[in-house]
Amino acid sequence: MRWALGARGGLRMYEDWKQLGKEYKESRIPIRNKIIELKNEKARLETSKYRRKKAEIEAIESKIIDIDDQLKLLNAMDRDLQEIGRESEHYFDRGWWRSEKYTLNSRHAKLPTIYYGFIEYECECEGWNQ
Repeated sequence: MRWALGARGGLRMYEDWKQLGKEYKESRIPIRNKIIELKNEKARLETSKYRRKKAEIEAIESKIIDIDDQLKLLNAMDRDLQEIGRESEHYFDRGWWRSEKYTLNSRHAKLPTIYYGFIEYECECEGWNQ
């Protein structure tokens, strides 16, 4: 049993990291439903702005802009929940490379250290592969 911050908030106890990852994936469902709802509303507004007065068209377009802003935020939240869920579900799997976005891992090879006398210099070479 481990204590961890749950996807829905609050400190909870989990059997393993896979359970935590599944909870993050399940917490995406309401966000995805809201995204679908907003996309349908946007499509309805776009089709309803034909044969309208100019003032009505401007009001509809401002609503569409607001919906686009909400969609950007919800899509970012959905993407983050998906990535964090995947990371936590596979965190201890052998061979799973943890994302550089959420950990301190780096795929870059460490540059060699050159010692000259008693002074240590770090190489700043591009394309060093070892």
